[in-house]
Amino acid sequence: MNLQLITIGMILLLVGVVFSVSQTSSLNADVASQTMRLEKIEKSLPETIDVTSLKNTIADLQNKIDSLSKTVAGLPQSPQVDLSAIQAQIDVIQSSAQKLEKRVEVIEGKLPPPSMCNPSVTASVDKPQPSPGSTVTVTVQVNDSGKAVEKAHVLTTWHYKTTNPEEKGDTNIRGFVKLSRNIGTDVTSGYEVIIDVSVTYIVGTIGESMKRTRSEDCSAQATTSFTLQ
Repeated sequence: MNLQLITIGMILLLVGVVFSVSQTSSLNADVASQTMRLEKIEKSLPETIDVTSLKNTIADLQNKIDSLSKTVAGLPQSPQVDLSAIQAQIDVIQSSAQKLEKRVEVIEGKLPPPSMCNPSVTASVDKPQPSPGSTVTVTVQVNDSGKAVEKAHVLTTWHYKTTNPEEKGDTNIRGFVKLSRNIGTDVTSGYEVIIDVSVTYIVGTIGESMKRTRSEDCSAQATTSFTLQ
């Protein structure tokens, strides 16, 4: 009976060791792959890099390493198997993963902060087919992240057949501005007048001192049109 128990124990130990060695090799390859990935990123530092994805990948590696370390620690000691050698390999992988984590933090510090601008601009005319001599009004609405933008600078350029006059103004507290022009009587019937809308404004975050701690110049465009009768 004791011999059977010893045999079963040895089998379980060997299975655990084989599993641990296999997992160690796999994790070593994963860390090497992420190291190569970081080296490419560090050379170019592309603005589109997904730092969050990198952090999640390395955190997942750390969890796997911790789990494997606990598995090895739970295996019974045996003179036939050197568990300390396996744990030493795991420790090396752990150290490499920690270095990767620090390198990602360095990369994150070099990247530009994400844009604070999230504009939405709409423009429409009150008379899609105005008659000669009438006045056309363009209504422009400016939002950022779903909120109205007050005091946004709005420039409209009206592209007639031979001229390109401009009208400009600032949005009100609700994010609206209305800009009007009399189209005159010397017009070409059936001609579509394109109105280009350019918007600029500033967004920022407010700190404890109620002063803007960070700001960004934002811009956006829109178009609308009408057809002369």
